[in-house]
Amino acid sequence: MKAKGVAIAAVALVVGSVIAMFAYRARTTGESGSAPRTALEGAELDTLVDDALHDARKLGPARDRLERAVASTDPSPPRRRAVLELSLGTVELAAGDSFAAITTLEHAADHARTALPYKNPELAVYLDELAAAKVARGKIRDALALHDQGLALRTSAFGLHSDEVSGDGRAGDDASVATSLLHRAQTEIEAGDLDRAHDDLERARKIREHVSGDTSRAAPGTGAAHEANLGDIDLARGDTSRGAPGTRAAHEANLGDIDLARGDAYAAAGKADLAAGAYSRAIGNDPRLDVFARRFAIGSSIDAATIPPLDPRETLSIDRAAALAARVALRARQGNTDDARALAQALHTRFRDDLDPALTISIAAALLATGDRNAAAAIYTAAITKLGNEPTRTALATYIGLARSTDGPRAAQAARVAISLFQALPLLARTDYDAMDALTH
Repeated sequence: MKAKGVAIAAVALVVGSVIAMFAYRARTTGESGSAPRTALEGAELDTLVDDALHDARKLGPARDRLERAVASTDPSPPRRRAVLELSLGTVELAAGDSFAAITTLEHAADHARTALPYKNPELAVYLDELAAAKVARGKIRDALALHDQGLALRTSAFGLHSDEVSGDGRAGDDASVATSLLHRAQTEIEAGDLDRAHDDLERARKIREHVSGDTSRAAPGTGAAHEANLGDIDLARGDTSRGAPGTRAAHEANLGDIDLARGDAYAAAGKADLAAGAYSRAIGNDPRLDVFARRFAIGSSIDAATIPPLDPRETLSIDRAAALAARVALRARQGNTDDARALAQALHTRFRDDLDPALTISIAAALLATGDRNAAAAIYTAAITKLGNEPTRTALATYIGLARSTDGPRAAQAARVAISLFQALPLLARTDYDAMDALTH
């Protein structure tokens, strides 16, 4: 059981890096990228997406509603259609369906380019979201190119951070620049480029703190989440008419996401104590953040009962899959094998071959933790076909899982690939390296 626990912890850690991207982007879809706000087109849309990403029971209904809106024959201006497609793509990504999301988000970006003036910084929202979909398919180079384009649009419009100003002396300190840096850092973490990720996150933190300070805390609930979206839009547009409360709310929630990503970077490097501190600061700034899988992965004490059970009505999301996989492993360790197996099998019924590895490897890890190695191996094998050709943390976890769920030459081959990924990602912690090396002999 110890080996199974190690395997699922490694998977939960990798998935944690990916879910951070999707959860954060969902809350900031509106940042300098939403249509002029009316009751239906702006605020309600932001709330719909925000609620869906924080309550798994609302993810499926939100996707259904957005699909109907996008498919509607009612004529829509390109900008409004772009925002609807952006929202749908965000929800599709959270549900582990990047195949659908890429198409949706490419259409959204095309409509945004038609509707927006040339080099409008609002386009960066669409580029970052499309980058997240590329990451889900293992296309890191494509994703980083999109992040760089978006960051260039925002720094061109708003300037650099005040500590970095040179030449014309223009200082932006705009919240949207910090957002772009955070998005790029999340992709860098998935690619194992931890030094650059730390640099981008530190720049993002300085900008956020310069905008609104570092002592405030986010209030729980969707009201605060909605205020965060409104505040970010105001800051990006240079509009202070909503006043200080909206500005503070935006700052507080985003500081939580920056700390969450910093925790992921520390965890990826094997610095569990630093990761635990960053995760605590993150939920201190935003109590809505889900850190169950992350804390489990770094060895923190977690009570399985604090992870809500799977609701038969909920649409499984990437973050929920990771948390539920942790719940399975914890129940198995505690000797509650019937409960663990029942949940693992319930997760297995949610498996679809077209879902992203970030979601499916959590299902595989849950099955592995309960001893169902054949089912786990089948899912890991299916995930490998969707990884892309670039080294990533998700790829590493997938091959480690396959090696642990198979025997003989097949396990040895998977272990050799895992070792090559460790070598291609030298800044990552060497968790499982010795075990993989032993399987090759």
